[in-house]
Amino acid sequence: MKAVKRDNVTSRSVKKDAPAVDAREVIALAKARTLREYSEATGEHARLLRLALNEAEALAWQSGFPHLFFPVLAAEKAQATVQWHRRQRAVRRKAAEIAFAE
Repeated sequence: MKAVKRDNVTSRSVKKDAPAVDAREVIALAKARTLREYSEATGEHARLLRLALNEAEALAWQSGFPHLFFPVLAAEKAQATVQWHRRQRAVRRKAAEIAFAE
């Protein structure tokens, strides 16, 4: 096997002309997919979802294998953002009910 270096990412390739893994490209695709998947569920808090995905990306880059860790971290952060959004909606509804009752 020959080590191939491309864009500061080294990978092992079986074939001489096989492309190296471009971590930035993999992360960009995974980020776009996660945004599409979860943006509707976060409603008006879509900005928080983007911030959570940026945090997941930063953590993934620290791992040394960002293209492997990012999809899992992104899914965890996105799910946590959706849960937070749902709790906020429930709290607001409850507060509105209490205010209406008074």
